[in-house]
Amino acid sequence: MLSIKITLAAPLAALAALCLTSGFALTPASTASSSVTFTRDVAPILYEHCAMCHTPNDLAPFSVLTYKDVRPWVRSIREKVITREMPPWHADPRYGHFKNDSRLTKKDIDTIVAWTDQGAKEGDPKDLPQIPAYIEGWRIGKPDQVFSMTEEYTIKPDDPDNVY
Repeated sequence: MLSIKITLAAPLAALAALCLTSGFALTPASTASSSVTFTRDVAPILYEHCAMCHTPNDLAPFSVLTYKDVRPWVRSIREKVITREMPPWHADPRYGHFKNDSRLTKKDIDTIVAWTDQGAKEGDPKDLPQIPAYIEGWRIGKPDQVFSMTEEYTIKPDDPDNVY
C-alpha cells in the first residue's frame, strides 16, 4: 500500500506572503486597529449622501444631522446601506453621470458597517464637520407655473389611475 503525506505548511506560507506583499489584509476590516466614529468617519458620509432627505421634519423618518438623531437607527442604517436600499437611486448609471447621484461607494458602506459593528461610537465632538444647511419646502427652483385646485379631490388608496 502506498502512503502519501500531504503537507499544507508551504502552500499556506506562500499564500500568506502573497497576501502581505500585495496589500491584502488577512483580518476582516471590522477588526482594524483604528476605531470608526460618527463624528469623524460616518457623519461626513451621511451629510453628503443622506441629509438631503434625512433632516428634521422632512421626507425621511429621522434626521442624520446629529449623533443623537442617528443612534436609535443604527441597525436599520446598517441593513439599508448593505442592501443598497439607501440612499435610493433608481437611475441607470450606464446612461450617464448624474450630479445628484447619492449612491454610496464600497468604502462608504464598509465604513458605516465597521462603525455599527464596533458599537456605533460617537467620537470627539470636535471632529464633527459643519452640519449642512438644508432648505425647507420646495427645493428644485422656482416653478414656471403653480396651479391650485378649485375644489377638493380625494384619491382613495384602492382607486385606479385616472389617465386623461
